[in-house]
Amino acid sequence: MKRTIYWLLAVFILIIVSYTLYDKVINPPYKGTVVQIDGNNMLVAADTKIQLEGEPSEDEVQSYINDSIWFSTSEDQIANVKVGDKVKVSSGDFVETSLPPRMDAIKVKKLR
Repeated sequence: MKRTIYWLLAVFILIIVSYTLYDKVINPPYKGTVVQIDGNNMLVAADTKIQLEGEPSEDEVQSYINDSIWFSTSEDQIANVKVGDKVKVSSGDFVETSLPPRMDAIKVKKLR
């Protein structure tokens, strides 16, 4: 009986550790600043210290292009997000090779 309880406890702990490891290490969220919004797509630069007010110029967008990712998402998730907002984006595993890369956003959370 004790052995069965220990095995169940070990399996339960293994499941929790696996979920945490996957969520935090294997597929971590992407944090950054929204540089541009185009329909259901948003360009997110990795730098969270960017201060943008209003729509950035084409030159400003180009300056962040090497360290940015386009995220495709639904209207519901992008409705409250605007240019200059700090966001945390959880995404799928597939990355479309382009410059900047493109990914599907699963969850978008506005920081601050």
